[in-house]
Amino acid sequence: MAELRTPGSPGAGSPLLGGKAAPTTTAAEMTTGHVDLVQNTAHAVMNRDMPWDGYGKATLITEKELDLIKKFDKHPDTRSALITREADTYADLFLTLLIKINKEETLQYILAHLENILSDSATGPVFLKALLDTSAKDASYPAEPFIRLLNRTGLEWFTTGRAFFVLATLLTRVHTVNPEHQRFACSWARTQLKSADEREVSNSVYGLPVLLTRDEFRPEFVKEEGLFLLAALLKAKSKNIQLVYQIINCVWRLTYNHEVAMKVPEAKIIPTIADVVRAALDKEKIIRISLATFKNLLEVSEANEQMIDAGIPRVLDQLSAKTWGDEDITEDLKIVVESLQKDIVLLSSFEMYKKEVLSGHLEWSPVHRSEIFWKENAEKFEEDKYKLLLMLKGILNAPESTPLTLSVACFDVGEFARHHPRGRSILGQIELKVSIMKLMEDKDPEVKKHALLALQKMMVHNWEYLSR
Repeated sequence: MAELRTPGSPGAGSPLLGGKAAPTTTAAEMTTGHVDLVQNTAHAVMNRDMPWDGYGKATLITEKELDLIKKFDKHPDTRSALITREADTYADLFLTLLIKINKEETLQYILAHLENILSDSATGPVFLKALLDTSAKDASYPAEPFIRLLNRTGLEWFTTGRAFFVLATLLTRVHTVNPEHQRFACSWARTQLKSADEREVSNSVYGLPVLLTRDEFRPEFVKEEGLFLLAALLKAKSKNIQLVYQIINCVWRLTYNHEVAMKVPEAKIIPTIADVVRAALDKEKIIRISLATFKNLLEVSEANEQMIDAGIPRVLDQLSAKTWGDEDITEDLKIVVESLQKDIVLLSSFEMYKKEVLSGHLEWSPVHRSEIFWKENAEKFEEDKYKLLLMLKGILNAPESTPLTLSVACFDVGEFARHHPRGRSILGQIELKVSIMKLMEDKDPEVKKHALLALQKMMVHNWEYLSR
């Protein structure tokens, strides 16, 4: 599987992580929703008047700490230079303040500035290194202050969201991940994904793309039911484009671990992504991240089957007809199309056909139109006491069957009659002809057409001669 490119999740701060940028969203694309809420809230929080002198008088902070934080707070124009010049000092200071101060408004101020500093290309790399270097003085640092916050109850979504984002950033860059920190971060993310509060859900998928850039966290997150939670969330939130993007972004990052990628089909998330893409053909960011995910799953045979079953090849045909300015989309589209076309040839088999019929939903996949398929497999329809033919009969009689499914089922019955040496008598024996005749009165013109063609094939002995 290809090496994971630099994450580009909103706010992830690509300067921290280096390398080629991964699928991201532009400012124009990110105009509403959680990211916008975070940015607006952060702006207000970072510009609050903070009671630093009061903390000093109450001896909650030392005189030196008071002098340092006031120097940072009162001179916004020189903050970047100050942080760059005295990164070690301010890394110690911010972590100390997170431990010493309990008031949430102050904690929000510190966390919002920490996230802003780490996401800035000028200050991010040097300050991240300074935070990581604090582990030399205390082995639990720099993660422990953030874990303590996330273990507190009653904190607002903005506080916990910023703490998780900074913690995720730190954990992906430490030399060796502490197993307890690893388990805690994935467990916390899982709990947030289960929340009824969409802001808390968004907190999780906002920080998760950062956490999942590091391979150790991918299997651990899957142990925490991560894939199944993302699949359920994607289905439930399919109308929220920004949240959908971030959920698929998490899935994409997970697929860089081969063992995790092998488990993706179990979560049944591929059909949901296919539905999302069908509904968002004009949303470039959704197309980009979805194609990148499909490409990573091409090595997983069951995933390929799910892509084909979900009708992704037809969606790709629509996407191929468009002109894309993004080279990643063009490149990934070509790779996925070519790979699935090869798989369609391999999967156009009796087993695939059985799988489709047993699902109760039929489409014009290549197998139905394949003359070779019917010649080679018509006699296999006798297996299990005509189980497949009886399934087709059930589909034809089911009130919930769509016109498309009915049309394809009629066609298949006709092809069986045409290619099986005793097809006509078998269909008469199981009374399938009656089901076909009823559909000749269907209100859908396609269904009526295919019912008539099937009946003709069942009655005419030399179909090839008649079809000329």
